Amino acid sequence: MTDSTHKYARIAEALRREIGRTRPAPHQPFLTDHEAVRRFGASRITIRRAFSILEEEGLIYRVRGRGTMINPNPGKKIRFVAVMGECLVRNGIEPLIIRGAEDQFALGETNLIICNMENSPRRAMQYARRLAEIDIDGVIMIPMLKEGGCNQEVIDVLDKKGIPVVLVGRSVPELGDRVSSVIPDNYSGGREIAHHFASLGHTRVAFLRSIDFGLCSALRDRHAGFLQGLKENGLDLDPALDLHSTRTELPLVVRRWMAMPNPPTAVFLDNDIALVRFVEVAQARGIRIPEQLSVAGFDDLPGFPSGIPHTTIHVPHDEIGCMAATQLIEMIRNPEASAQQTQVPVHLVIRKSTGIASTLRQPA
Repeated sequence: MTDSTHKYARIAEALRREIGRTRPAPHQPFLTDHEAVRRFGASRITIRRAFSILEEEGLIYRVRGRGTMINPNPGKKIRFVAVMGECLVRNGIEPLIIRGAEDQFALGETNLIICNMENSPRRAMQYARRLAEIDIDGVIMIPMLKEGGCNQEVIDVLDKKGIPVVLVGRSVPELGDRVSSVIPDNYSGGREIAHHFASLGHTRVAFLRSIDFGLCSALRDRHAGFLQGLKENGLDLDPALDLHSTRTELPLVVRRWMAMPNPPTAVFLDNDIALVRFVEVAQARGIRIPEQLSVAGFDDLPGFPSGIPHTTIHVPHDEIGCMAATQLIEMIRNPEASAQQTQVPVHLVIRKSTGIASTLRQPA
């Protein structure tokens, strides 16, 4: 063990003894982070880790806006939680979310069950029914990219058994605020990309999505933010440059765009995976990036091979996983707590795939 590990463990032990000695009433406010920092002379991170141990042991729970409270059911262990993902094996994002959640659950003795839905409603319902049968303590769910209320049906199976669910990455509009969620600020991310393009002199810009609007609330928010950012810079988006394209259709889209009398000089891709595919197609046609065409994506997946370091919106996926785990623990500890919707800040990372608009470049 490191000294810091010893320290948060010692703090947790001291607080555990104090709770046992004073026997505070259920739901009574406990120490605040600030009070604990002053008392123990520890950092806020060390205090939060000590508190997390007590949460896992069922001694305390946290309520957003109210602080840390005494748990009415001390000693109740969180045995098993599940992560249900749209595509946990191949998707570059979801392993990061799982890692963040696992780091949080590892502070206690909670076991994590991975349910790879493979974007299949049938498979998702099978998992939901099994989890309900074993009375799982809680579920973190990355919704499927499907229409027709499939995600709602899965959540309803869990909800009927009183199993708390936290959505991650995107919402399920049919549920409103009935279910807790931890979602990146997709709207502001799209808006930042628009401002970045405008700052480089781009007036002819495109938005290319690899997913249909009806399948993904996050995509709709990114698009809406992009449109707003363009508007704030006196720009608009030509409908001919606002498209959905499958992977096989990409070469045709690129060919048509670049054959226009006034082709786009910048393209915003809805995610980094789509950006990589687009860059491959564009470079195969001899298009120079960013000299002829600037491209930007979304997610900032670590070590993702794009052929060129790409401008993107950084999303702290591991932090989102950690926040979702913390929120789920709160809900398990306090079943009467209201659902919470948490929006996680994102930020622009500028790399080599965006540059000054080609129409403004001086001849070599």
